[in-house]
Amino acid sequence: MKIISKIEAGTILAGLRLLQASGYPKEFESSGQLSKEDIDNLCEAINGKDFASVPVFEEKIKVWKLVSDTNEGTTSALYIDELEAEQAYIGMVCTYEAVREELGENTTPTFSDANEAWEEAVYSGTSGIIDTIDLDYEELTFIKKAPVNNDPVEYRNFYRCDCGQEWEDTWGCMCNDRCPECNKEIEPYASDEISIIGSASCK
Repeated sequence: MKIISKIEAGTILAGLRLLQASGYPKEFESSGQLSKEDIDNLCEAINGKDFASVPVFEEKIKVWKLVSDTNEGTTSALYIDELEAEQAYIGMVCTYEAVREELGENTTPTFSDANEAWEEAVYSGTSGIIDTIDLDYEELTFIKKAPVNNDPVEYRNFYRCDCGQEWEDTWGCMCNDRCPECNKEIEPYASDEISIIGSASCK
């Protein structure tokens, strides 16, 4: 999970202002350009509460790909559930008699059992299997915003860095901050929810 801190938001703003003043580098000109007014509007949006209070999440998921290459052609299937992908692999390799012979009396093999039996059958050189069946995964990253909470609250976050520096800051979420001493990104060790109106505790 990645949360945009105030320092990082400030860096984005600084970059936008430099872009506004100096223009786009040549390598980015072909991808389209924002006008100076558009950049003003974007900076205003970043400075606004809605942008500042919504953390950005990096969600990583594994996508499993099962590929079989036989004399009947190549097929592939995608899964986001590891167990489902493994069960599909087990069912596929167990259609081969040589694999069932390797498994013997094991009628409920695990993925590891089935994979080992498949490799023994294929690489023994006596089964005559020339097909390939592979199960592998790729880790994908999705960037998304957390749901916006419309309640008028803020958080007083308390930070403690390894260098000994301690500080607190009020923000629209329980976000990370940079140590003012060593610039290390630090998670809050405690947070108090407070209301914007009157600053009374909401706990």
